[in-house]
Amino acid sequence: MSTSWYFAEGNTTFGWDTLLTVMNPAAQPVTIKISYLLGSRTILLPLGANNGIYTIPARSRSTIVPGNDIPNQQFGMSISASGPVMIERPEYLVMSNLRGGNSVVGATSPQTTWYFAGGNTNPGFNERLILANPGVGLANVQIRYLSVNGQVVSQKVSVPGLSRIEVNVNSVAKWGFHSTVLTASLPIVAERQDFFSTNLNGTILGSSTTMGSSTALTSWYLAQGDTTSGYTEYLALANPNNVQAQVQVVYYLPSGAPIVKTYTLAANSRLTVNMLSDVGTNKTVGTAIYATVPIVTEQDLFFNISGASGGYASTSFGER
Repeated sequence: MSTSWYFAEGNTTFGWDTLLTVMNPAAQPVTIKISYLLGSRTILLPLGANNGIYTIPARSRSTIVPGNDIPNQQFGMSISASGPVMIERPEYLVMSNLRGGNSVVGATSPQTTWYFAGGNTNPGFNERLILANPGVGLANVQIRYLSVNGQVVSQKVSVPGLSRIEVNVNSVAKWGFHSTVLTASLPIVAERQDFFSTNLNGTILGSSTTMGSSTALTSWYLAQGDTTSGYTEYLALANPNNVQAQVQVVYYLPSGAPIVKTYTLAANSRLTVNMLSDVGTNKTVGTAIYATVPIVTEQDLFFNISGASGGYASTSFGER
């Protein structure tokens, strides 16, 4: 719960639907104000009748359609509320034969450091970083792409104040699987957007968007894991440190008999764990990941079941 929420991604152009879902558990109404951050370096005054201001009734959940405020735009969002609320951003894509959908919980504050354990520029995958700067100053950002063998490639970009940019990762991190570390001179918000066409479990086309992690930690948890028919799932582990990490992965099954695997994660590198190889077929699991130094983790899942197919990436829940 927070009175401030931020999203780097928002899109109301052709084929895209961006929504905001807002929960207010309090006994009184809450007023929220949305500022839309665009590449024009300005906050566009909303065109809709609400002027970006909405009232969320007491003990309720509301859906806001940004397309009513600013149609045919790509934008970030800075949202302030008169009382604590919870905000997610569902987003859907329907364009030719490409379908995608995801829901991301917003960031409660911009940060100067962001991590993405996952990242893929292999054939069939198109990756971009979306960076939003809710402040007024120019944010200079250093991006480090960590490979599976410890090779690191750096890139520098700038995000103007009250603005949002996209970074084409495929043009820089050309080796396929990687992790990403962003360090900014001023607080920003970072998300990763992936478009994919893969033959895992048959042809799967789709898109997903993931909020970055602002902290590397030694303990991470995922409640969802699935190797049943039609599902393919991976764990992405990133070590942004200059020393290697010893990692223990504990899979919790419905039977109550955990499966434990150990890995060595090299310094400044990314490791991909195939869940099927660790636990076998037809398993549903929860996962705990423990490391000797702070790391970052993500879950990547693809599915093709009874004509429904897609994929998503999600950050884990971490604690120190």
